[in-house]
Amino acid sequence: MKTNPEPPLVVLLGLPFHDLTLDETLDWCRETMRGTSPGYAVTANVDFTTQAYDDPDLKKIVFFADRVVCDGMPLVWLSRIFGRPLRERVAGSDMVPRLLEICAEERRAVYFFGSDMRTLEEAGAIVVQRYPGLRVAGMESPPVGAVIDWDNEELCRRMRASGASLLLVCLGCPKQERWIFAHHQETGIPLSIGVG
Repeated sequence: MKTNPEPPLVVLLGLPFHDLTLDETLDWCRETMRGTSPGYAVTANVDFTTQAYDDPDLKKIVFFADRVVCDGMPLVWLSRIFGRPLRERVAGSDMVPRLLEICAEERRAVYFFGSDMRTLEEAGAIVVQRYPGLRVAGMESPPVGAVIDWDNEELCRRMRASGASLLLVCLGCPKQERWIFAHHQETGIPLSIGVG
C-alpha cells in the first residue's frame, strides 16, 4: 500500500514536473523499490526539456513517467517567473549516491545498464566497497548501434531474473529514456532511472 500522496504538478514548457524535494523523491524511490510493479522516473534537465518540447515521443515518455523531477536550476527559476515555483532542483547526480545508500541499507540489488564493461566493472567495484550491503545484480554493456538491433528480449530476461530493485541506465539522453519507456515493464525491476 502506497503511503506517499501524489505530489502537485507544475507545467513548464508543456511538460509536467512533480514538485518534490530531493528527500521526498528518495522516499518515493524507497517505497517504489519495495514494490513489485515496474515504474520509472525522469530527471529532466534543460537539454531534455528543450528536446521534449518539439518531440512528441519524448513528451509521451514524460507524461507516462511515475515521477518527473527538475534537474536544472534554470527550470526552477523559470517556474518562479511563471508563478508556480518548484521548491528545489532534484539532480540525478545527487540522487544516485543516495539511492545506492538506500539499497545498501535495505540489502537491495542494483543493475547497471550502459557504458562499456571496463567502466561498469570499475564502478561496480567502487560502489560495493563504498556502500557495504549493496548487491550488484548485473551489468550490461549493450553493443554499439541502434537500440532496435539489440537483443532486448534477452536483456530484459536477464534483468528480470536478477532480482534487482533498481535499474540505472547509462545510455545518454534521450536514448536511455526511450529504452526505459519501451522496456521497463519487461525488466520487472521496480524502479528504472536514466543516469546519463
